[in-house]
Amino acid sequence: MRLSDKKPKLLILKNLFMTLVSTLMQPLRTKYAPKTMDQNEVRPSRYGAWDFFQKQSNLKGGILSDEAKKFIDRSAGNTVVIPVLNADDVEISNVRSCTIEADDETSALVTLTFATYSFGFTMTPARHFNNDIGYQDLFNHKLEQYLLKLAATLDSASVATLDAARNVYWPAQITKYYPQVNNALQVGQDQRNDFFNNLEAILMEMDYYGDVNIIGSTSLQPMLNRLSAQGGGNATNENFQFDLYKWNFTNRLLNGDNVQSTLYTCRDGSVATRNRNTPDNIAKSRIGPTDAPLKEWGEQQMPIVNLNMGTFYTRDCADQSALDGGGARMTQLQRSMVEGFAFDTDICFVTAYNSDPATKFEPITKAEISLADAAA
Repeated sequence: MRLSDKKPKLLILKNLFMTLVSTLMQPLRTKYAPKTMDQNEVRPSRYGAWDFFQKQSNLKGGILSDEAKKFIDRSAGNTVVIPVLNADDVEISNVRSCTIEADDETSALVTLTFATYSFGFTMTPARHFNNDIGYQDLFNHKLEQYLLKLAATLDSASVATLDAARNVYWPAQITKYYPQVNNALQVGQDQRNDFFNNLEAILMEMDYYGDVNIIGSTSLQPMLNRLSAQGGGNATNENFQFDLYKWNFTNRLLNGDNVQSTLYTCRDGSVATRNRNTPDNIAKSRIGPTDAPLKEWGEQQMPIVNLNMGTFYTRDCADQSALDGGGARMTQLQRSMVEGFAFDTDICFVTAYNSDPATKFEPITKAEISLADAAA
C-alpha cells in the first residue's frame, strides 16, 4: 500500500477525534433544580404590618363582629355598613330631682371600603417539550413572584392604614413627654434609651392599659437588641421596659429625613382586615365539561399572603411563537394551547371608630426616633 493511500484514513481519524473533543468540551447543563443557583432571584421579605392586621382580625372581641365578618364574606356587589354609637359628653349633677332629663344617644354608620387586588399569568404546556425547565417549575416560579409582590403590596396598605388612623389629639399631658411633629412623637437620639419606659406612661395617660403592639421599621431592631442586652448583670439594666410590648417589624415602614426609626403603637382589637370573593368564585362556575373546562372559577387558600382568594382558569388556542425570543425552533408554537391563571380578591382594612379624633385619643400612636439629640 502506498503512503498516499493512508492519508485519507488519517484525515478521517483526525476529524473524528476533533469532533468528539468538540462535543465533550461543550458546557455541561444540569437539570433545573429550583431554589439552588437562582435562589437569590425571588426572596421573601418581612411583612410585619400585614401579619399584624391578620392576627388582629382573628382576636376574640375585635372590632369586626362575627356577624360583620359573615356579611363581608357574601357582600360582593353590595356596600357593607356597620352601625356604631357615639360617646356623649355626659354630666354628673349634685342635686336630686323628680324630673329626669332626656339624654338621647347619637349613632353613626361606618361604611367599609374595599379595594381589589388581582394578578394573573399564562402557561404554554408545549413550550416545555424538550426543555430543561419543567411546567411545574415555571408555574411555581411565576406564582411565587406574584404572591411575594402581593404580600409587599398588602403590607404597604397596612402601614398606610395605620398612618391614616394615627392619633391627632395632643394635649399638654402628652407633649410634656415628647413634642409632636406631623402627629408623630419626636424622640431625640439622647432620649431613646428611656423611650419605651415613658411610652407606657404616655399610653396610660391616654387610658390605654395592658399589652401594646409595636409595628416598627426594620431599623428599630438594632436599637432594641442593644437595649435588651443591658440586663441585670449590666451596670444599667434597660431590659425592664420591654415586657409590655409585642413586636412586629416591616420593611415597608420607611424613615423620613434625619429619622433613625419609625414605629406605631396599637392596642389589641383596634384594627382588622377582611376579604371577599365574587359570586362566580363562590359558586365555582364552569364553562365546558367538568373534567376539561374551558373556563373555571373557584377559591383557593393562597400561601405567603394567607388569604382565601378567587381563582379563574382559562384554556384557549394562541400563537406563542414569539416566546423565548422567537426563531425557527419556536414555530412549533404558532398554534398552541395556552392556559391562563388569574387570582383576585377584594380586601378592606378597618380601624377602630372615633367619633371626634380632634378631641379623643386614637388607639394608634406614631413615634419617630431622630438621629439628632432633642432640642434644648
